[in-house]
Amino acid sequence: MRTRLFLCAALFGLMTLAACSQEPASKQEATEAKPANPSATTEPVPQIVKEADKVAEDASREVEMTASTVAETVKQGVEAAATEAAKVAEKTQKKANKAAEEAQQAAQDTVQTIEKTIDPIVPPVADGPQTVRYPASAGEVTFDHVGHAAHLECARCHTTDPPQKIAIDKTIAHALCTGCHKTHPGNAPTDCRGCHHKS
Repeated sequence: MRTRLFLCAALFGLMTLAACSQEPASKQEATEAKPANPSATTEPVPQIVKEADKVAEDASREVEMTASTVAETVKQGVEAAATEAAKVAEKTQKKANKAAEEAQQAAQDTVQTIEKTIDPIVPPVADGPQTVRYPASAGEVTFDHVGHAAHLECARCHTTDPPQKIAIDKTIAHALCTGCHKTHPGNAPTDCRGCHHKS
């Protein structure tokens, strides 16, 4: 038992010695670790923060300038494209208008050509002769009854309904025929030889 007490006391003594010998070393290390000027450890941090703020501010300015330049370039591009599109649309509209006018004129020309080349369709006369011949001193007149019936109402010449054969002399013929031919030009002859033919 004494041996155990002795060992415990020896161990306690050694530990105390070790602790005492380490404490001054720890104080010394603590003194060496402390900087002479406490503000020296705090100064680099604000400087780094200032530099970081400046870099961030410069970068922000650069981004704003780049964004502004890009936005202006895009705006100019859009305006140029819109102007070009308006010019193309105007040219296309002019071409379309011209093509429409030409097509309309071509259609009118075709209709006129057809009208000139095709004889009018004459409906058949149900009653009455195809032609009537009238003897005259200036030359016989061949009256195209079918052709006249296609363009005129029967009542124009015939006073009865249904139309009956009418007697025409020089006075009646000149009043009916010549006046009508003058007011309805076209293929209707207006001079004497157009109707009167001597055999």
